[in-house]
Amino acid sequence: MAPHAISDVSDDSGYTPKFFKGSLGQHETYPPLGETHSVDSLGESKLRKALQEPSYILLLSESEIREIEEGVVTFLDRNAPLHEVNPRTFPLPTLGARLRKASETIHDQNAGVVLFRGLEPKLYSRKANVIIHSGLASYIGEKRAMPGSGGGDKTVLHHITDLPIPTAGEYYGPPSQTRSMPMHTDNGDIVSLYTLQCGASGGSTYLANVQYTFARMQQHQPALAKIVTEPWVMMSGSEAVPFVKRPILFAGKDGVVVNCPRARITGTQSRPRSASLPPLEAAQMLALDALHAAAMDCAIKVDLLPGDLLFFNNLGMLHARDAFVDNVEVGQKRHLLRILLRNESRAWGLPGALEETWLSLYDHPTEQEAFPLKEELFTWAMSH
Repeated sequence: MAPHAISDVSDDSGYTPKFFKGSLGQHETYPPLGETHSVDSLGESKLRKALQEPSYILLLSESEIREIEEGVVTFLDRNAPLHEVNPRTFPLPTLGARLRKASETIHDQNAGVVLFRGLEPKLYSRKANVIIHSGLASYIGEKRAMPGSGGGDKTVLHHITDLPIPTAGEYYGPPSQTRSMPMHTDNGDIVSLYTLQCGASGGSTYLANVQYTFARMQQHQPALAKIVTEPWVMMSGSEAVPFVKRPILFAGKDGVVVNCPRARITGTQSRPRSASLPPLEAAQMLALDALHAAAMDCAIKVDLLPGDLLFFNNLGMLHARDAFVDNVEVGQKRHLLRILLRNESRAWGLPGALEETWLSLYDHPTEQEAFPLKEELFTWAMSH
């Protein structure tokens, strides 16, 4: 495991769980979650098994990869802007059906995750890789989120990679650093991650089904479990609205729904929680850290390879990341592309408290969508 960046140790914003001093996979559970139970007693083995079954790890065949490459050529021949990437302009006559089937799995409570493997990003230009990611993702969910729209940020494609410390005043959040990221969610229905390159070490991804996570909290920490279902005052990414007030976990018709943008709850080193908002209570911090600990106890670990395309249900899963170390001299610089998707026909029922946020994410003309080919910082407006 990679050592944690200095920012993990010195972070006093509350973003990093207090008990979290080693790698995510070697954490010391705090507060104590009580007696250890069999994972089967909570159904967690279903999720652990998910990435080991052929129906969940989807290996792309040579003919499917050729089909993807032909799709890139077809799109480039149109000389169209990137916001026009969709199943019509990026045709996949055979693979398309497999992708749509994968979308069903992603929306299944007992699965929620699909990993495609077999692409080699180094063979393609940056623009071709962006087209590949956007094209394949469009079969999973036809809508792309614009998470920074409240702050005037129109990007729908985001670069997760270590970037230099910016000039004063710019937000420098965890996705733009090598530091670890505790259990959280983004804002959106489906997270789509395309691995362009891996670092020299570290950077493991952890995924935890919120149904199992919440069941563990209810069994071992019922008082803290109740707190995460109550309203929390969270910082907003919109310049017009300073805060939002809503729970972290919701009981919905599709089961437990989670929305835990930890950076908006605690603030970060680069953007501390606003002094104009009520401070988080000690019990809330305990509950937030207990949610992280319970999720880590339920989590599966995913070590992404170059070319991996990972999709997971962001309303039904929490995710985290280990710190990582790059070795740029030998081409080992971790770099992922992210798109946040929504499939209108398969989407889970949305809690009323999230409707306005989701409207700002997905209700925009596609021609406004920006796809930066060059790495750039995550803005505060799209922080999570």
